[in-house]
Amino acid sequence: MTLRPLVPVVLALAAVAAGCGDEPGAPTRPGDEGYVESVQALLSPAGRLAGLVAAQLGPRPAPWPSQPDVSRTLERGDTALASLRALRLSDARVRRQRDRLVRAFTAVRGAMGRVAGDLTRRDRAALRRHAPAFLRGLRRLPSAV
Repeated sequence: MTLRPLVPVVLALAAVAAGCGDEPGAPTRPGDEGYVESVQALLSPAGRLAGLVAAQLGPRPAPWPSQPDVSRTLERGDTALASLRALRLSDARVRRQRDRLVRAFTAVRGAMGRVAGDLTRRDRAALRRHAPAFLRGLRRLPSAV
């Protein structure tokens, strides 16, 4: 696996996290202010994990990340998912957008766990097997927003 397929995924995640995927006029109502920050908090761990995967599968693998670092990354994603689910939103369009993103992230979470396990076990062969499913899931996240 080369880094080339990772570049569009990481760029798309960065664009969505920056708010480029927002629907026109969303969020504008009182109570919806925390939505963009919640989306950024959700996408950040996925992007971090993609970077860790890319670092291991490139032509010059980087040093392996520590188990606590990988665990914290997954925990941040889980916490952000719970926070986004619990966020009370007044705009129906924003709620639908949030619900799509939650479903998409939940679908990719299993693949995140597999690549995280591969990273902590320092198993590059397993990481090569599991990375494609993880990357396919990441590609779906921007379209959910």
